Amino acid sequence: MSWFPFRKQKSTQQGKVTAKEESQPIEVILQGRRYRQDVPYVLPKDLGEINRLDFQHHLLKQAIKTNHIASISHITEPMILDVGCGTGRWVLEMGKEFPQAQVNGLDVEIPLVAQEMQEANCAFVVGNVLKGLPFPDNTFDYVHQRFLASALPANEWPRVLKELMRVTKPGGWIELVELLHRVEPLGVAGKQMSSWIEQFCAQRGIQPAIGENLADLLAALPELKEQQVYHYDLPVGTWGGHGGQLLAKSHLSAYAGVKPIYVEKLQVNPANFDAVYVAMLDEWEKAHAYSRCYFAIAKKQ
Repeated sequence: MSWFPFRKQKSTQQGKVTAKEESQPIEVILQGRRYRQDVPYVLPKDLGEINRLDFQHHLLKQAIKTNHIASISHITEPMILDVGCGTGRWVLEMGKEFPQAQVNGLDVEIPLVAQEMQEANCAFVVGNVLKGLPFPDNTFDYVHQRFLASALPANEWPRVLKELMRVTKPGGWIELVELLHRVEPLGVAGKQMSSWIEQFCAQRGIQPAIGENLADLLAALPELKEQQVYHYDLPVGTWGGHGGQLLAKSHLSAYAGVKPIYVEKLQVNPANFDAVYVAMLDEWEKAHAYSRCYFAIAKKQ
């Protein structure tokens, strides 16, 4: 299966990378962390965040035992799109799981894994779903979008979902995955951290708990049928065993990643942030805390 002809392409050793001519990203470096200023994304865009996202990917896969909820195994040569592909890890794993598929990842930056990609059936393209997807109507059998609550303004979600639907074939599936920002039940420290997150996200129009609204967002699109929404409560902390320890590590890494920009933009006292950061660990253990992850699938008629 060929890649799309309307972009200037360069080939890696096996797969393809499609480079779109764009202006240089507007970024800022705070305490050694890189943040994009030209997109709404509220987390860093650097190697530390790449490592955290890869870690989070493997953690979620370990928890639910799969990379996808939608049933696509019956499709002979599926066309697959990952919107906001991040590190590209999901794309490469799906390419291995479905060797007859063409798996395409789109993000505002080409992932580092593309530099040494061996999978001939995988491709990456630079793009921003907020500006529209660079694909024709009815192209993909399966469109996947995960962990973009921190990247898409709340008022853009209806338009983004229509764009996902546009590029999905009739009979194809759309799958959305969102992990809530809150670790519940909320203690004093957890409430403070959630408050900071919500304050900063509000400055960019982001709703970090958008996962709770996925059912309503999909229900507003009558062209989508067989809508199903699930949630998994994932343990956070050593009380939850190895998986709980790993998810706690992921959350703490995310909090550490936003500290510099919260200090800069919200005038949060660094010592106060550190005290809250440490106190949450104790709260998670005492309360047997969990993170809720939402999965939503829908079929285009």
